[in-house]
Amino acid sequence: MSFDRLLNQESVKLILTGFLKRGVHNRTFLFFGEEGVGKFTAALLFAQGINCLESDDIPCFNCRPCHLMEQNKHPDLLIIERGFGNTIKLEESKRLREFANSTPVESRYKVVIIREAHLLTPEAGNSLLKTLEETPQYLTPILTTSAIHLMLPTIVSRSVKVQFFPLPLSVLKKWLLEKFPLTEGKAQLIAGLAQGNMTRAVELVNGEENLNQRRGMLEFLNILRNRGYRGASVFLDKWSKDNKEDFIVNLRALIYLIRDILLTKEGRTEYIVNVDLEVEMDNLSKRISREQLIGGLDYLLNTLKLEYDYNLNPALHWDRITIRLREQLYG
Repeated sequence: MSFDRLLNQESVKLILTGFLKRGVHNRTFLFFGEEGVGKFTAALLFAQGINCLESDDIPCFNCRPCHLMEQNKHPDLLIIERGFGNTIKLEESKRLREFANSTPVESRYKVVIIREAHLLTPEAGNSLLKTLEETPQYLTPILTTSAIHLMLPTIVSRSVKVQFFPLPLSVLKKWLLEKFPLTEGKAQLIAGLAQGNMTRAVELVNGEENLNQRRGMLEFLNILRNRGYRGASVFLDKWSKDNKEDFIVNLRALIYLIRDILLTKEGRTEYIVNVDLEVEMDNLSKRISREQLIGGLDYLLNTLKLEYDYNLNPALHWDRITIRLREQLYG
């Protein structure tokens, strides 16, 4: 087993086993890459490996420390995650500091894992920085993030960085077929929509409504063309325009659709994700120029960066998207 629990992250496996063999523990580690590619799994495996009683380079999963860390019950393991308001507040950094100031209770080292460390508030980030500047020999901080560009540069510069990569479509498709009762076509569709993200793939498997969002966004594009801004706005009013999570799901669906319409227009249909919507996308591709599609896609990809904006107003941005896409695609 060991690090084989990590899917397809071969370079990460080599790096982490190398650290364990050399006893490189007293560092701040920063695991970065897109969501759903195994960063937290790797952090937990690394924590187990650091304190494993049976092995020097991989966790055995049999000894007491390995078992307790697997269940998040080890007294020398602290996991910090986002709380109310989708942030990690100063109180959590203070809890980390208290944890760091006491020696290990049961194992050789204490490990703290901070999930999605870019969600640290400025106050919490500065407090964490003070802890990292005075890290005791027995402490190993592991930070994970899917948005390294939003983190304090001083924290990033003090960290040993380990990069994670999206899973290839073929690997994710195979994993889905092994884990879930899916048809070949359904696994292909979900793997394509998930874009290398295991977490998103599972969400798509468990939530049929997430797959249906695509048809809603396709209808949105048609209404925008035929009835303009007002018609599209009325259509969107039927959706949950004020929900941030729905905004991101629908925005991603819209991005995949326009990407696939562009690929259809260029005759590269073997690369499209929404294979079940090929006829509808072909009809739209004949009415929109290549330059218009590229412009619309660039705009939506830049808008997607708003998913990290804590103060995002989804309804306001849907209005902006509707106006901009009307001008860009059909102007």
